[in-house]
Amino acid sequence: MNTKITLCALGALAMAAAVAAPAQAAGTLVTGATAISTTISADFKLTGDKFDLETGKYYNWAVKCDAKCDNLVLRAPDLFQNAFINQITVGDMEIHTPGPGVYLEFDGGGQMNIYFVVVRAGSYTFTLPSKNLTGTMTVK
Repeated sequence: MNTKITLCALGALAMAAAVAAPAQAAGTLVTGATAISTTISADFKLTGDKFDLETGKYYNWAVKCDAKCDNLVLRAPDLFQNAFINQITVGDMEIHTPGPGVYLEFDGGGQMNIYFVVVRAGSYTFTLPSKNLTGTMTVK
């Protein structure tokens, strides 16, 4: 009888230890973001249009436009809905947001940085519809 109680107690301790163990992610907000970048060239070609990402990893996505980018919209609704967006920077300005944006728009050349953590695996498309440009982020 004591053996059964001891085995049950050891099993309960093992389960409690497993539940109490911290979850491990591929990245952390504390150690800095992994840089990825997309550039829209002056002739409206897209470089940096395919990315393999990991859930739980912190990314800094630099989106740069070298072209005349007036009213050029970047859409990534599925990505934005499945990621925690920490902030978006444009020059010296920071935009802190608790949720996803609908779209981001260039009103001239320049660069914006989107700091985010993807929380759900999948394949996410980003587009610049007015120039028929498309890219993909595959998240595992």
